[in-house]
Amino acid sequence: MHNYFQYLETLFSMEIIEIENRSIQFGSFEITDVDKLSYYLNNLSNESKGRFGPHAFTCEAISELYKDANNYKLFTAKTIDEDDVIAYTIIKLGWLHFEIPRLSSYGLKEEPFDCTLAPSVADAWQGCGIGTRFLSYLIKTLKTEYQLKRIFLWGGVQSDNTKAVNLYKKFGFAPLGYFEYHGWNVDMLLNL
Repeated sequence: MHNYFQYLETLFSMEIIEIENRSIQFGSFEITDVDKLSYYLNNLSNESKGRFGPHAFTCEAISELYKDANNYKLFTAKTIDEDDVIAYTIIKLGWLHFEIPRLSSYGLKEEPFDCTLAPSVADAWQGCGIGTRFLSYLIKTLKTEYQLKRIFLWGGVQSDNTKAVNLYKKFGFAPLGYFEYHGWNVDMLLNL
């Protein structure tokens, strides 16, 4: 059975892990899960929603991003038994248009192998290691399957979100600079 899961992981670029005696599957978002993802996003706490907002939390917005596979890649972490989305990440291949002036101010230029990352974890799953494991999976996938070389944080990270800042630093993200937008934020970059 273990070899079968390894086969599936290779075939579909997914990973299955165990956290708190629960099986969790990391993988590419499937359009059949649009309602589950919308439910996940709409049930984040107000604090989590305030830290994550790259797009509207509607089925239509999610579907449009999914259809734009040349520019966006969506990933989820789901419980295998309940089939619930417990973490979500959207990847923008390249830079976001509105971030170009700010990122350029650090002396950087957009490169063909850049991407912008916006991760989130369900409130009930924060602090149990899912964010660390999911980010590890994402970095590995972006590097090996998409041959990306640099990962920027979408809208930076709020500087008072010390757990997130420390998590990114643990993975090698380096601060680029600070900017004010509804509080102070830090732009961070990971060179792969």
